[in-house]
Amino acid sequence: MVFDSEETVQSGKKSEGFRVQQNEHFPVGAPNFDANRDSGSETDVEHGATDENAPPEYPGYSLPHRLRAPLAEMLGTFVLVLMGLGSNVNAFVNWSNESNYVAYTFGWGVGLFLALLISIPYAGGHVNPAITISQAFFRGFAWRMVPIYIASQTLGAFLAAVALNGVFYNLLDSVEGEPGLRTFGEVNSTAQFFIAVPSGHLSNVSTVFYEIIGGAMLLLGVAVVSDDEVAGDWSMWVKSLVMYLTLVGVNGAIGVKTPLALNPARDFGPRVACSAFGYPAHMWTDRNGYWFYGAWAGPILGGLIVTAIYDLAVRKRVQVTIPFLDRRRRHRRRRTERND
Repeated sequence: MVFDSEETVQSGKKSEGFRVQQNEHFPVGAPNFDANRDSGSETDVEHGATDENAPPEYPGYSLPHRLRAPLAEMLGTFVLVLMGLGSNVNAFVNWSNESNYVAYTFGWGVGLFLALLISIPYAGGHVNPAITISQAFFRGFAWRMVPIYIASQTLGAFLAAVALNGVFYNLLDSVEGEPGLRTFGEVNSTAQFFIAVPSGHLSNVSTVFYEIIGGAMLLLGVAVVSDDEVAGDWSMWVKSLVMYLTLVGVNGAIGVKTPLALNPARDFGPRVACSAFGYPAHMWTDRNGYWFYGAWAGPILGGLIVTAIYDLAVRKRVQVTIPFLDRRRRHRRRRTERND
């Protein structure tokens, strides 16, 4: 969901659609920690201030530009997973009440909405490795930033799961039936609160198909809001709202009977956190490694397929960026120019 150019992401600047007024001075009357400042200093001359009316200057720290995008992705993913998994816990504990499914669905949607508001100005609003990879393939997102974004997203999801394991520790004990007990695959297992666990009636092929379709539906919304010809004039708030409604729609359409990952970081980060909190190791080998071929490969494959189809059908062109092929293409072009 790259809503800003590559230069914007790498420089750490905010997008044009989201401006924050920079106030150089703090309110008059605040304590002055620099009372001994010399009269007529360069700062005073620059701001046209004198000793009598000069506002106080407070020490501050500016985050390096290269860290702003990864931090925005981490914080955005943290908020998304925190609200989403929190909704999971509350819904699964009282799953007999069908209204809880509505809360679960909208909890993830609101989490995505807030995550995008955090991430878009500085990082483009990915908060999902499937989106990052798709944008690198078809929207010119820098490949060198892909591992950095994915690591940031996974870290944000991990920290959210750690926080929720702490917040709901006593509740998890109550559900499991024994203090400190953590299980996977049992009747009262709480692992499904945090990771994607397909329903028992689905085959492995069906679970992958669910993830591919779900990832494609979600990434279709991303393809639309990242298309400058369609959504170039949309504000950050409108784009975030469109993605909020898209996620709610996907969960309502095919996520009723089996929890979907749709986001590899949303499953992998919490899965690592669950291991740290004592959940059994066989959750990694369940269904012959569902966490990889389902939660990772499914959404990524679905996103690549639907983005290619969208670009071909709507944008009338498919521009694929693959570093290896690009290097060969540049080498071939230079050799041709040299021969001419």
